[in-house]
Amino acid sequence: MTTSFVISLVLLLGLIIWLVASWKINRVDSPRYMVTARKKDYEIRTYEPYIVAETIVEGSRRTALNAGFRILAKYIFGDNSAKKSLAMTAPVGERSSSDSRTIAMNAPVITRDNSNSSHVISFVMPRTETMTTLPQPLDSRIVLNTIPSQTVAVMKFSWYATESRIQAKKDALKSALIRDGVIMQGSISYAGYTAPFTIPFLEKHEVMVVIQG
Repeated sequence: MTTSFVISLVLLLGLIIWLVASWKINRVDSPRYMVTARKKDYEIRTYEPYIVAETIVEGSRRTALNAGFRILAKYIFGDNSAKKSLAMTAPVGERSSSDSRTIAMNAPVITRDNSNSSHVISFVMPRTETMTTLPQPLDSRIVLNTIPSQTVAVMKFSWYATESRIQAKKDALKSALIRDGVIMQGSISYAGYTAPFTIPFLEKHEVMVVIQG
């Protein structure tokens, strides 16, 4: 076998492993919902209630997502009152802390709305858990909240979720809803469903906003 053939074979095997690993690692639980309408550019869903662990982080969206992920990951990996590990679920959520659903914290919440604003980062808790069975966070920056059943407009996209691309999708969703006369309640949030090392075309991202049902 020639050197070029061996290199090609190694690259092919690496791609296959990356593809399989991306598919397996992203087969996780997520909140249940029903699609009630499909519109041009977006769909409307009605979600069942679910529980989230949330924390507020300052900085750019990317900085906040990374910092918030680390804080919340410690909680689900056992840094809690029961030393209990919780199953990883999807999505990881991000919204501006100026949203009307801002979580209650023991310290003041900064609500600047610019590139260095505060962001609420959230992990969805496993459906098998309740507010009674979930262990309490040891980190005072984390709060457990129940998200009630709600109607949401969602725009899906794949490949990379850069800060500029997320903002462009948020702007596009807002424009589509204005076009269709749909009334938004609160700010548009981002939801990421895939691990950072996922093969790009398998990445799953969404921007969403609660609407009048």
